[in-house]
Amino acid sequence: MSSSCLTNAVQTTSQNSTWLHIDINAYFATLLQQEVPALRGKPLGVVKEAGRTCLIATSKEAKAYGIKSGCRLQEARALCPQLQTVPANFEMCWSATQRLKNLFESVSPDVIIYSLDESFIEYTPLQRIYPSAHACAQLIQQRITSELGEWVTCNIGIARTRFLAKLTGEVSPKGSITQVTPENQDALLARVEFADVCGIGPRLARRLRKFGVTHPLQINFLEEHDLQHEFGPFWSVELAKMARGDEPHLLARADTLPHMKGVGRSITGWKLCDDET
Repeated sequence: MSSSCLTNAVQTTSQNSTWLHIDINAYFATLLQQEVPALRGKPLGVVKEAGRTCLIATSKEAKAYGIKSGCRLQEARALCPQLQTVPANFEMCWSATQRLKNLFESVSPDVIIYSLDESFIEYTPLQRIYPSAHACAQLIQQRITSELGEWVTCNIGIARTRFLAKLTGEVSPKGSITQVTPENQDALLARVEFADVCGIGPRLARRLRKFGVTHPLQINFLEEHDLQHEFGPFWSVELAKMARGDEPHLLARADTLPHMKGVGRSITGWKLCDDET
């Protein structure tokens, strides 16, 4: 029996729902490039403060060299000797997030601020206002450029679940609008690596790789008992949800924690706080 038999054990998002996931491209670095035109078009690494050697953000140009957030400066310079580093301007980013929040809430009263640079908007209740989800996404892109500046771009993913909307936005070209349909959903799940899937940490990604699984779609072809034996009762269900493009636990709870995506190095909230609770 394949893991598709787990369908009855989980609750899936309505097929009639349509979600938009808005993700500002290279947020910390892009805002600095918008503020300082001399930095535009150049590979840029952002550090927490002068003298630090860990890059907390990288520009679109630096990402093209394979330099990612969390990379050490020495490693980054080996990939791109001309990389420039600048300290982060947290006040500017916080101000921009507040402006984005106001912008999104003018488009829809129901906005989920997922982190400093990304949000979810459910399009379904807005069908009488905007002719299509794509038209709504185009309007949002235009307003972001108008509000934050011409250098600031965003990806917008459109799908029946937040999981798919976020996934397609993260792997699409910068500044794009992409929509997941029944026809292209499996192709997306077959090309995205588990290491890049929201909610899959490095440790779990390694376990999956040792098990011979690197892409979400592969989970659909595993036996249910093998999946449960290897990953336990929680993750066997969660992985099966992801393989179908359904809402995993992490994103299903996004609207119950509107101010925080979570707490940790890879998790950033838009609301300032000093307590994990």
